[in-house]
Amino acid sequence: MLLCSLLFVAVTAAAPTSPLVVHEKRELPSLGTVKGSRVASDAILPVRIALTQSHLHEGYNHLMRVSHPHSPSYGQYWTIDEIHAEFAPSDEAVEAVKAWLEDAGLDRGGVAQSASRGWLAVDMSARDAERIFQTEYYEHVDAHGNVRVGCDKYHLPSHLSHHIDHVKPGVTLSGPLSKVVTETMKLPHFPRAADTSPKPPPNISATSLTDCGTWITPACIKALYNIPDAALNHPNNTLGVFEYGTPYNQLDLDLFFSHYAPWVPNGTHPTLASINNATAPGKPNVHGSGAVIDLDLLFSLTYPQMVTLYQVNGTQAQFATVGDFEFLLDAVDGAYCTEAERKSGADCGTTNLTNVLSTSYESYELAHTEAAAKRACYEYMKLGLKGHSVLFSGGDYGVAGSVIGTKAKPSNGCIDAQNVTDFTSNGTVFTTLFPASCPFVTVVGATQLVSLVSHLAGNCLRLFDQNPGQTVNDTESAMNIRAGSDPGLYSFTSGGGFSNYFPVTAYQEEAINTYFNTSNPGYATYGYNGSAKSIGANGGRYNRHGRGTPDVSANGAHLATFLTGEFFQAGAAGTSLSTPIFASIVNLINEARLGAGKGLVGFINPVIYAHPEAFHDMVNGSNPGCGTAGFKAVEGWDPITGLGTPDYPSLLKVFMGLP
Repeated sequence: MLLCSLLFVAVTAAAPTSPLVVHEKRELPSLGTVKGSRVASDAILPVRIALTQSHLHEGYNHLMRVSHPHSPSYGQYWTIDEIHAEFAPSDEAVEAVKAWLEDAGLDRGGVAQSASRGWLAVDMSARDAERIFQTEYYEHVDAHGNVRVGCDKYHLPSHLSHHIDHVKPGVTLSGPLSKVVTETMKLPHFPRAADTSPKPPPNISATSLTDCGTWITPACIKALYNIPDAALNHPNNTLGVFEYGTPYNQLDLDLFFSHYAPWVPNGTHPTLASINNATAPGKPNVHGSGAVIDLDLLFSLTYPQMVTLYQVNGTQAQFATVGDFEFLLDAVDGAYCTEAERKSGADCGTTNLTNVLSTSYESYELAHTEAAAKRACYEYMKLGLKGHSVLFSGGDYGVAGSVIGTKAKPSNGCIDAQNVTDFTSNGTVFTTLFPASCPFVTVVGATQLVSLVSHLAGNCLRLFDQNPGQTVNDTESAMNIRAGSDPGLYSFTSGGGFSNYFPVTAYQEEAINTYFNTSNPGYATYGYNGSAKSIGANGGRYNRHGRGTPDVSANGAHLATFLTGEFFQAGAAGTSLSTPIFASIVNLINEARLGAGKGLVGFINPVIYAHPEAFHDMVNGSNPGCGTAGFKAVEGWDPITGLGTPDYPSLLKVFMGLP
């Protein structure tokens, strides 16, 4: 009788049990990897469980209170402690998940919680992980030898499903378990010329405006957007840039300064914020093309403002596969970090994020699961609540978003509506990029001045324009440069389009509705319903109800620059130019506001959409792709140039008029 009583007590005290349900199932492939062998049962997997956060449905409203120009709380930003307190999962959720793991045979003491309280982390064998999540784990290997782990579906107890966003590794792959450290980063946004023989730079002075239709320089950019010479450096004004892979080359920076920005002293360099033991600068004979171009522009437009470089250790190939910014988010606020990782020396909340951050990297939106993308997007919402301005490039392959595939089987980067899991075919459905599709970041498209001059550098056709040479007094067009022998496959154009995962938000709704009411592009559309099967339904080309990109634009064609000590004859091009240009403008506005005793501009989208008059509207050009002409630049907002290019005095007036 006593034994029966003890058994009864033990059973009633146990954690509640419930049927297992499929929590996530892979509908789209893990982009850039091939599914390989089953993971060894005794392999140790670093499992992270993303707990459902509290009050996220209020996140947008909270952000609008500090970001909307009509809000009485404009500029009253939150502290990180206030953010954690508002959005942390409930104690009930944390305890329920921990009890389940303990009930499954894991040591509760080995379950760590992140600083943001939003993640649980525990190391377990693949055998235990497969048993607990009722799944099978496989290796996923890319062409460069990087190995990640994931599964095609996994299960959770039904009573816990609403407490958990997603599990990693799962449908979302793990981080790289081995990596190729000798891989040279591919150019992220512009084609590289095959002709690498030394050539002298063109004979243009740092102040000349006569050749801006052929070669863009800082003087051209300042003239286009009426940007004044920078002279101030407020101690609270900070500007940063995110770089992944091969670091910048100081020789190339100095050559650029000497030729095109002599007001910046040679030797000027960014302050390094190393993440994952990254180093910078790099070797003189190895170019970090994306990093050099970002720094060329940021320094030349804002000096004496200093720049912080968030350099992440890794390669472009790895980034294209991982495609997220957990490294940076870990470093600036420990969003994905656990206490164990912190104690082990990982970069967890060890780095302060600058007021303005320029990022010229992105990945295919559909390379992420919807759960993982939304989880990351909310982290950008939190950065906005703290008063940060985060800018991302909008991509360089028009409505395709990015060119993917292999040399043996090239792809136009569009989605095959008949097989959305095949990213290597030449599809017809438009796509977009992430994090650009997140409505809590500012996305920058690209424009250009045009010229009759054509430069063929190797296999890269640098310029193929139809109009006579333009000057800074002419209206720009949407960037559209033919690159390669097949312009239908490789046109280098300003990215833009509509998200599948994120709907239109209120601050953008009027602009989007006006666009469709006055300039409907005429393509069939579909409505995304959370299933891959809805993508391309009924012959649709894009999600009619998605968040539109870009938000704004700036010049992105033919920057005169240097790589590995030589003038780059093909000319740098893409939204990797326009993004640091616009970030510099935001930084200069912050400088003016701080000097007047005001606060930072923070998340700028609600303000800029309320003041389209502060922009030069672009009405020329298109961004072809997917076998179509893409979208056309039209009056008002459009999905190729956004609101247009900035007029600095007008934009400054708008922000100086805010509290």
